[in-house]
Amino acid sequence: MPRMLLFRVGAEQYGLEIEAIQEVADDPPLYSVPQAGAFLLGAVNLHGRVLPVIDLPALLAVAAGPRDQRLVVLGPECHSLVLAVSGVGRIAAFEAADLRLPSADERLKVIAGVVEIGDQNEKVNLLDAGAVVERLEIIYAA
Repeated sequence: MPRMLLFRVGAEQYGLEIEAIQEVADDPPLYSVPQAGAFLLGAVNLHGRVLPVIDLPALLAVAAGPRDQRLVVLGPECHSLVLAVSGVGRIAAFEAADLRLPSADERLKVIAGVVEIGDQNEKVNLLDAGAVVERLEIIYAA
């Protein structure tokens, strides 16, 4: 059964499959990057590697409010990006068969699918980490 890390982006609940995540970093120092652009909050030094920190709510055009101090670190297959999110939650399992394909509007929000979990059928948008990377490549290539 696949598992995902749950987190909030603004008021919406998102998930990211565990295989895409390297770690959740607990409040590492954030260093500014001159002329970084709207979506790059800065950089962090994790285990001797300097990694870019992406403001996921800003990238998805979502009003974020307060930001969690913990950062979601994606693995090397996702270019080792670090995501700043509104809130980091728990790990949850889901049935792959229950994953609904995203609508055209949801795909624009880099959602790979939508699944309902738990006893209360909590709606979770499964984030497409590859689509996040592609969107950043398009933005920063210009």
